[in-house]
Amino acid sequence: LVELADRLDGLPLALELAAARLSTMSIDELLEQLDDQLLGLESTRRGTEERHRSLAGVVEWSYNLLDNDARRAVQRLSVFPSTFTRESAERVMDSTDRAMLDRLLNDSLVTITERDGGARFLMLEMIRQFCGEKLEDSGEAAAARRAQGEWVVETMVELTDLTRGADAAVHRQRLVAELENVRVALAWAADEQEVDYLVQLARGLHDHMVGAAGREVHVWLERAVSAVWNDPDAMDVLVVGADAAMTRGDIDRYREILERHDHLLEVNPEPRIIPGPGHLFLGHQLHWIALLIFEGKVEEAVELADTVAEVEAGDPWSRWWSLMRLSMPYAYAGQDEKAADFASRAVEVAENTGNSLAICWTRFCLGEALRSLE
Repeated sequence: LVELADRLDGLPLALELAAARLSTMSIDELLEQLDDQLLGLESTRRGTEERHRSLAGVVEWSYNLLDNDARRAVQRLSVFPSTFTRESAERVMDSTDRAMLDRLLNDSLVTITERDGGARFLMLEMIRQFCGEKLEDSGEAAAARRAQGEWVVETMVELTDLTRGADAAVHRQRLVAELENVRVALAWAADEQEVDYLVQLARGLHDHMVGAAGREVHVWLERAVSAVWNDPDAMDVLVVGADAAMTRGDIDRYREILERHDHLLEVNPEPRIIPGPGHLFLGHQLHWIALLIFEGKVEEAVELADTVAEVEAGDPWSRWWSLMRLSMPYAYAGQDEKAADFASRAVEVAENTGNSLAICWTRFCLGEALRSLE
């Protein structure tokens, strides 16, 4: 019942119409029907005013009061699955009227849901479904989805950089607030084979494979990996997908993705590098090192580490991550001084970023290296 009330946004008319349906179906059946037939809820009570007989009637009455520009704007806003910012709304609405969002707010077609740290906006589900149908009929659905997807990618690139600094927690909350929009953008990029956007989204999600959204992020990344399985220009996605497999302990999938990466690299030895923070292409060999350690092949891991030990990762985030990974095979092989050298350098780089996650991981690896020496 609580889920039903939430799905109906607590609206009295919606609850009344849903209650009438419960005489002929279970709550589970009604919830399943609401996925795409919310607007079909209607009353059979005699004497009810026409526009109050169904949710569709209520929304249509309000929609018909809008001018054409406002109708177009509210249609395009239906691509947001959850809350959104004013900036993202203006980008998607593509309206010359700077006050358009305020107009829709005053007409109760959009509501404010949060004000802490900045307002976020929301369309009630019945309005979103109604306007979504109108958007499909308008011929602008593809353009609206692209606008939403491009905004999400730009935001992800910006926040990926910011979450790797000293104020990571603050910026990570901004990213968490956009996860529903990220899901939609990732699906759009996969469906449309927008490889550059898939790569940038995957890089941004790389740091969010743990925590509240971790399990779902793994599902999203698997979809991204499948979408670029044959594309040598999107090997960064495979590296992120491999890291996700390692994180969840799926060693067979980890090896499968790394082997696919090797195959694509043979096909195209010089892949196109897609700009953006957190470039992970050089991390591929480090993943092979990790896999060999997981499989108990420490000597092979050390041999591979020796071949890449002098490779210098470009940005600070990739540098501490690489140095940390390089310390591990030497630590497990008993080459403690060499392990401590890499781990100490990793700690220094991590501390310069001010990022607590980076500092925590590198100090852990330094502890592993120093354990035998002490």
